[in-house]
Amino acid sequence: MSTNALIRCHQNAFRLFGGYPEEILYDNMKQKVIKRLLKQEGSALNRQFEDFTGFYGFKPILCRPYRGQTKGEVERSVQFVRDNFIVGIKYNSLSDLNGRALAWCNKVNGKVHATTSEIPFERLKKRA
Repeated sequence: MSTNALIRCHQNAFRLFGGYPEEILYDNMKQKVIKRLLKQEGSALNRQFEDFTGFYGFKPILCRPYRGQTKGEVERSVQFVRDNFIVGIKYNSLSDLNGRALAWCNKVNGKVHATTSEIPFERLKKRA
């Protein structure tokens, strides 16, 4: 994935949700991070991605190297989508897949979350 593609994905998500959070947790992929040190303050972000985060005004939080707990927080959502939506789905086109994904997201985000004990849509409204 290119940095441009990553930025477009963010913009699409921000548009879908009608905003963006104050902070976003990231793994240390090269589209975001050029040099990762143990402390985030000494790390260098990809300049294009840094400009993007500055434009929107959210803070990128980087997973700490060699600390599986934070990386797991990022990857758990990927596993959840894969296990609960992607596996076994049949679709006719990208448009069809996107429609199914949106319907699934609306269903899942309207239910109580097991970790937060809140409904994601309601939680998002509180923070807006």
